[in-house]
Parts: sequence; structure tokens; C-alpha cells
Amino acid sequence: MPISKIKSSAIDANAITGAGIADGSVTSADLDTNIAITGDLTVDTNTFHVDSTNNSVGIGTSTDTAFSDLNIKTSLGSSPTNASASGAIRLTSTATAGVGVGPSIMFRGQTGNSTSEYSFSSIQGVKSSSGSNDYSGDLVFYTQNSGGASAHNEQLRILSGGGITFNGDTAAANALDDYEEGDFAYTMPFSTSGSMTVRSGYERGYYTKVGRMVTIHLRFESQGNSGSLSGDLRIAGFPFTFTNVTPTNSNVSYVYPLHLRGVSSTSFDYDLSFYFLADPGTNYGRLIGQGEGNTHAQAVITSGDIPTNVEGTLSFTYLVNA
Repeated sequence: MPISKIKSSAIDANAITGAGIADGSVTSADLDTNIAITGDLTVDTNTFHVDSTNNSVGIGTSTDTAFSDLNIKTSLGSSPTNASASGAIRLTSTATAGVGVGPSIMFRGQTGNSTSEYSFSSIQGVKSSSGSNDYSGDLVFYTQNSGGASAHNEQLRILSGGGITFNGDTAAANALDDYEEGDFAYTMPFSTSGSMTVRSGYERGYYTKVGRMVTIHLRFESQGNSGSLSGDLRIAGFPFTFTNVTPTNSNVSYVYPLHLRGVSSTSFDYDLSFYFLADPGTNYGRLIGQGEGNTHAQAVITSGDIPTNVEGTLSFTYLVNA
């Protein structure tokens, strides 16, 4: 007579193993509605494991079963896409599609004044466009303020088109979309012909770029020259092109103080300052100084103003187009 139903109380522990049951011979209809298992439960060695001693569960492992160290393994080896995400861990929202709609991960815990759990912060992936065929999405980070169990406040958002916004701002124009730092090689050419030779050991300057703002630190010095020197002296080779948006009052916004030595000419008043004048839409600028006379009109430094070598320091921040 075939067994129509299995009662766990009628079977000794470990009496039946997977090897002793044929595939498909036991279905859910053959089991009680509620199944109680005492002891560990292991499915296919490492697929799913319940540790009855520590009251924890492991998925994809039979050893790391504490939820404080959840180990989920996937086969994904490249960036996931909508078309190919078979190895990804997926959270799917079944809510009606709309801007700001998407699944989230919430972080909860006790506050200390009771055993009740409250939400501290969360991360949400949301649809960012209202178009029905537009798959653009943002990743949003929220935190809870200390005022109580109110709605989370958006603190940071990674936009679908790149860039980071803060404190609920979603405008792409306000996004911080670039940060980098490094060094650059500069040159000291004249506008018509020839150049000053950069002294060995002083060949590079340093920069930091945050968004559209670039900060430069440069110690420059020449050691001789090459070619027939003619025209205005320039410093060239800056890592990013100066914005070509002409400011109010012509180039006045692109003038930066400069420490300079080596200029010898009666055209300049040595008690006054020298400046670096960035040329919009280029990666170079000219050196200018306050002229002699009552008006102290600015004048560019030319090849005739430098008898031998020139040196100085330059630190400034400038704007780029992107």
C-alpha cells in the first residue's frame, strides 16, 4: 500500500535522505500544510542553509549564515543592463510607473528608548523621466533627522545622466559632475616667435578640478631661451581651456595677481604688481604689469622686457565651460 501522507512524528531523525527519495515522488500535496523542522536544513549543499544553533540563514553558503554578514553570491561578471541581468540581485517595484517610483533598501534598528524598530536611512532606485519608453533612473540616498519618525530627507542623488546633487536638488545644471587632480607641463612661448626654456626641475604645475572650477598652483622659472624672441610672453599648457564666456567689462575677471622676477624695463613701475591675464577660449595667458606714469596703465611683458630669465609663482582658480 503506497504512503499517501508523511507525518514527521512517525519518522526517526535522519531516517530519510535525499538519496532515498526519487525525483518527483513527493509533492506538496503529500505533505502537511505546516511543516516543522527541528535542526539544521540544507538544500543542495550551499544553495540554502538554516543554522538552528545560531538561528540564522545562509543563501549561497552553508557557513556564513549570520544576517550581520549576509553572503549572497551571483554569477554576474560585468555591468548589469536591462537586457542582461541574469546574475544580478534584483529589487523590483510593482507600483504604477511614474517619476520617483522604484524599489528601496531601508536600514532599521532600535532607537534606545524602546525595543521598537525605526528607520534610520534608505537607498532608492527611481524612475527619473515621465516618458513611457524612457528607462532613465536615479539612485537616491535618504537619512532620517533626529526629530522623530517622519519621512526621510533626501541628502544625495546620483543622476541618470551623471553627476551628484544634494539636499533634494534634482537639476542637472546644479550637479557636481567632475573631480580630478594632477599635474601638467607648461611652456613659456612668445606670441610671435621663440620661447623661454623651462628650467629643469620646474617643469610642472599642479591642479585640482571640482565641477567647472579649476585651481592652479605653479612655480615657474626659465633657464635660457630658444629661437628668435618676439611678441608678448605667455604661460601656456594649462590643463583645461579657460571659459570663452566674455565677462562684464571685457577681460577684467580673468586677471590674477602674480609674483614675478626678472623683468627689467623702464616701462613698468616696480613698486606695483604684475598680473596674469588668461585669454578666454585658450589654455594660455599673458603676463602684464602696471606701467609708469600717472595713470599706471597696464602693459604686456614682451621679449624686450626680459634681459635673461624670468621666474615667479602663480595660484588662481578659473572657470571652464564644462
